[in-house]
Amino acid sequence: MADRRKTQVKCNQFNLQHSRTATDNLMQIIDTENIDIALVQEPYLYPGKIKGVTRKYRTYSYGDGKRRAAIIIADNTIDAFLITQYSDNGTALLEIKGNERFYSASIYMDYY
Repeated sequence: MADRRKTQVKCNQFNLQHSRTATDNLMQIIDTENIDIALVQEPYLYPGKIKGVTRKYRTYSYGDGKRRAAIIIADNTIDAFLITQYSDNGTALLEIKGNERFYSASIYMDYY
């Protein structure tokens, strides 16, 4: 069986400001720009759950209520899992396995 793991991963960060329109645009950007991993802050929520992400993608987030961080994996060959010990409403941390193991984090930081 051939090794399908990637040697390079295209990763971008987006703040959606809880907007459905921004989420729809993100789905188009992921497809046209061939983005593998999208680090998302302030995803669109309805009612209290992340909505608007195409079902063919995997979405990782943790916590209840108003989630402020998520990670979308668009490439189904990427093996990832959520590290719940370090994730909460404002943080999503993934371990990504491939030729090398690495971590990816989406973090929302409030300002006061």
